[in-house]
Amino acid sequence: MAQASSAAEESTFRETAPPLEGNLPDFFLLGAAKSGTTSLHHYLRQHPALYLPEVKELDFFDAPEEQFEDNLDWYLRYFREVDGQVAGEATPLYFRRPGLVPGRMRRLYGDTAPRFLLLLRDPVDRAYSHYLHKVSQGTEPLSFEEALVAERERPEEKQRAWKSYFQDGLYAERLEAWYEHFPSEQFLILLSSDLRQHPQASLRMIFRFLGIDPETKIDTSSRLNCTAEGWSRTLGTILSILPPWAPSLLRSWTPESLRLWIEQLVRRRATSGRGRPELDPQIRQRLRRSYEPHIRRLTDLIDRNLEDWLPARVER
Repeated sequence: MAQASSAAEESTFRETAPPLEGNLPDFFLLGAAKSGTTSLHHYLRQHPALYLPEVKELDFFDAPEEQFEDNLDWYLRYFREVDGQVAGEATPLYFRRPGLVPGRMRRLYGDTAPRFLLLLRDPVDRAYSHYLHKVSQGTEPLSFEEALVAERERPEEKQRAWKSYFQDGLYAERLEAWYEHFPSEQFLILLSSDLRQHPQASLRMIFRFLGIDPETKIDTSSRLNCTAEGWSRTLGTILSILPPWAPSLLRSWTPESLRLWIEQLVRRRATSGRGRPELDPQIRQRLRRSYEPHIRRLTDLIDRNLEDWLPARVER
């Protein structure tokens, strides 16, 4: 579990933190990626007591060192309109960099600690969704099985390219690393299935955790408009030939409603009129076995029943 930082450590954090001319976020939606964070970000922005920038994934705390050191004023600019609200930021990829991001946060937050929302998805489903996302971008030419083999052979390279399909489901070891920097009581951990099956109850839990009115009604029923598959394929093709930095730049310039619509079209490119391609049951079961020790470790860590994430028992 989390260890309390020593007084000397806290003093060091305060001494190294630069002077701030604005407010840092009160909480972070950490991830995990491909676990429903886009929907949750959309829901949170509806609560009048919360303030989240329209732009999701600011990627400040995981930026290259020089950008992190120089861009604090740029980052705080996103929170200058906060007016007595609880401010938050949603960058799911922060969670996958426990060796970098929490340490940087401690430098800036000193002896205070923000709160963290963590949304976790069945790691097998998450891995396959992650793979389909990369296919839809036109950046993954391999089959899912081939991509998993390539990741085992070159894990660091695949992590840099965000093709860490298996690694990004190793939630327990990453969460333990975050707990070394911040107390476990600063984290609220939900499952994607919680949000999908019981959205209002999940949101009430989140709002209580953030100290705001838990009874505020949030519209979780609206669905983004779907268009013809031809539009999806055309847009996906266009986006796949853009340089790697272009999607992030476009995201910062695009209104949220249009951006969410575009992201849905890109996701739909991974499917066709025949529906979303199914994961081979044998690959699914192999992945379940590989994840099993990590899931059991996570079960103890967050005190949740995760039996559905474990390998199916064979009846004898």
